[in-house]
Amino acid sequence: MMPSFTPPQTSLEAQAAALKLAFGPIVFQCVRIAWKSGLLSSLEQSDGLDIATLARRHNMSEYAVSVLLESCLSAQVVAFEDEKYTLTKVGYFVLHDAMSKINFDFVHDVCYLGLYALEESLRQEKPLGLKTLGDWSTLYEGLTHFPEPAKSSWYAFDHLYSDSAFASLLPLVFSSAPQRLMDIGANTGNGRATASVMPPTRTSPWWICRASWTSHEKILKKLALAHTHTMRQWIFWTTARRFRPARM
Repeated sequence: MMPSFTPPQTSLEAQAAALKLAFGPIVFQCVRIAWKSGLLSSLEQSDGLDIATLARRHNMSEYAVSVLLESCLSAQVVAFEDEKYTLTKVGYFVLHDAMSKINFDFVHDVCYLGLYALEESLRQEKPLGLKTLGDWSTLYEGLTHFPEPAKSSWYAFDHLYSDSAFASLLPLVFSSAPQRLMDIGANTGNGRATASVMPPTRTSPWWICRASWTSHEKILKKLALAHTHTMRQWIFWTTARRFRPARM
């Protein structure tokens, strides 16, 4: 029986998509280097530049420039016409879109080396790739000791997605009018600051109690939160009776 495919593709289109996956890691690095080295910025500020001009401007060999830009061409980051390269709309987003740049840095600085151990990590259900950053059993145990630039890239990635969730999350947290809240982490204080200006949904008062990671690491592990990626830096626990609350 012939398999069915959605959406419809020609064989050549399907093959091209498969080849993009095969060479994806290489293309990723070439695009990242073209961005970080300033090649893409030079193209943005021109009507098109040839290989020789770019090589002189950026103190690189013509071969190096051609390797980077040919890979960028395959990803539609640049265009090539009349022996000159120009920046495309995709290239513009690589240069200027905050989400794209943060994701590039996160994948390269935090994930790339560790991904070599992904298959065995999945089989053993252990973060084996974490050893490329340090000797910890879980990511959050070593987060404050991450080497740079991995540390900055992690926080940028984390806050890009976490901070935007507060407006949706906090109304759910306050919907039951909890008497006390404890935030664990206090990463940048953004979650606590947002919560402190939100009124309770009922008439009963509420407080926020802060706890440090070091003091309550055992509690987190008992709650099976220390080993989950979804923990992030903010965990709201509405039954923090054992902690003396600080009224806001």
